[in-house]
Amino acid sequence: MPRKNALLQSEGFIVFLSQRTNLLRFPGLKGKISSMHKLLSVAAILVSFLYLACGQSISQASAPTLPEPVRDTVTEVSVYDFAELEKRLYTSSDSTYIVNFWAMWCAPCVKELPYFERFLAKHAGEKTAALLVSMDFPKDIDSKLLPFLNTRKIFRSDVVLLDAPDANSWIPRVDPAWSGAIPATLIFNRDTSVFFARPFADLEDLEAAVASINQ
Repeated sequence: MPRKNALLQSEGFIVFLSQRTNLLRFPGLKGKISSMHKLLSVAAILVSFLYLACGQSISQASAPTLPEPVRDTVTEVSVYDFAELEKRLYTSSDSTYIVNFWAMWCAPCVKELPYFERFLAKHAGEKTAALLVSMDFPKDIDSKLLPFLNTRKIFRSDVVLLDAPDANSWIPRVDPAWSGAIPATLIFNRDTSVFFARPFADLEDLEAAVASINQ
């Protein structure tokens, strides 16, 4: 059987080293191999460090950043009658408005509230605004509604409470086909208005609804 040899090159001459060769017979060569091992170890450490540093930089660079909200606490909620609210259901500007009817006791309403906040964060600086119209009781503003909004960090949307007991008189003025069930959302600009008598499934669903208004 052929003998297995390792090929080493040192200062212009070649030494064939069999597996049984004792490196102690070549002390100079042993020192050079030891030095080579140290250099390779240092190089490996440097490569690993650079890889980790680059990976961390890429990870940090790719992480999405959202602008800070305009406030960090909700301290008051205005109470509107329908005449006051109706003024905010139309516009002559080139902005797009999202008006959502909701209540704290409505589970589908509560589920979709973060979608409006995330939408506004994503489109900060664009001509888009959201108005959340609470259908809760005025007496619960301080004890329930404000803590609710602050706990859920509803800081980007404007929030008002609608105190209009005669619902049959104003519901058709929002949309003739609306039964009054919530959640419900009116999205409009100066040219188009579309009423959604359903909850939004996710942020993408809301994005598509707003995009349909601005086509």
